[in-house]
Amino acid sequence: VDGDTSITADTDDQIDIKIAGADDFKFSANAMNVLSGSTLTIDSGATIANSGTATGFGDNNAPSFFAYQSSVQSINNDSWTKINYETELLDSDGKFASHKFTPTVAGKYFLFASYRLNATQDGNEFRIAIYKNGSIIRMKTKTHDHRESVDISTIVVSDTDDYFEVYGWQNTGGGRGIYGDGDSGESDDIGFQTTFGGFRIAGT
Repeated sequence: VDGDTSITADTDDQIDIKIAGADDFKFSANAMNVLSGSTLTIDSGATIANSGTATGFGDNNAPSFFAYQSSVQSINNDSWTKINYETELLDSDGKFASHKFTPTVAGKYFLFASYRLNATQDGNEFRIAIYKNGSIIRMKTKTHDHRESVDISTIVVSDTDDYFEVYGWQNTGGGRGIYGDGDSGESDDIGFQTTFGGFRIAGT
């Protein structure tokens, strides 16, 4: 056929394209649907040029969360203590509870955590660790220098029932507090002294 061809329908009409007796494509006013069981293939060398709004593409990195400690907590001397994160700033899917993150969605996750130790004893060690299902999987050790912070970040693999927590350890000779939000009284205290967060970065 030489020349333009138009298929015209009323605004409330629907046009179906059937191949081998099955519906593959559906056209209605201002919409085109590739129906379930059909495939829309873009061949090599083709270009998709978008000047409108694209939805449903890519990943929204959920579940994701960010929590912080809002009050002072004590860490025991020379033993691991679970750190409490009482306040949630973000919890996209309700997966953070009881100070632990249970994604329930299998995949790879980026996790990060920190705390600031309320101690003036310099030269001692303090540590932070991410626990998976009750066991250490990542740890960072730092030499303490007057109310200093320690932080950690890592990529973890989670199945549908794994959970993650943060623990702290110090050896200053006695129990020491860790700062919550804006507790330190230091000139560089801008809040969020002790934090735990993360988000999904890929599937399994």
